[in-house]
Amino acid sequence: MDAAKRTGRFIGTLIPIQMVAGFVFARTADGVTIVVLYAALYRFALVPRVIAGFGLVAGVLMLSSVGMALLGHDVVFPMLAPLGLSQLALSPWLVAKGFRDQAPRPRALHWFLHSFATFAPHRARING
Repeated sequence: MDAAKRTGRFIGTLIPIQMVAGFVFARTADGVTIVVLYAALYRFALVPRVIAGFGLVAGVLMLSSVGMALLGHDVVFPMLAPLGLSQLALSPWLVAKGFRDQAPRPRALHWFLHSFATFAPHRARING
């Protein structure tokens, strides 16, 4: 194979990579965000652990599926389906459950307001 054909083949492989790079990097950032979200939901038990665990596994599957494009393989779209199912499970649960009615902690709020009210560096006096 002569140099012109090798160069043409190399450039031919670069063009699809450039077209897909924006998609791949955006979906990778989405996958990292989803993994962090479901890890926080699992860690703090804000939703049932089954939903959070399934979402965590689905986020890892999304990262691995989209990450395969960085290695020159095609994106495996069926590996993205569990993420859709986890989002469809999480959304109705959050709507049905709603927010917890919790009053703010008076001591923490008092400390927060007191710390700002008493902090006055311009009133500090230097005895000397």
